Amino acid sequence: MTTTEEQIKEVFERFKPNSIERVKKLKDYAFVHFKQRDDALHAMNLMNGIGSLLRRWKSWFFRIF
Repeated sequence: MTTTEEQIKEVFERFKPNSIERVKKLKDYAFVHFKQRDDALHAMNLMNGIGSLLRRWKSWFFRIF
């Protein structure tokens, strides 16, 4: 299954609409750039508790700058 940048953006924007600056998908992973650091932290905390949505992707790695 191929996941697009738009699909990734849609999943993360469920937490807060218009919070994503951009998504850059590479081969097996993607970078999700949030407009605000607090939005990234909030999404990270919520995504840690969601199993069924994440099964289509191999793994998630969050790094907050």
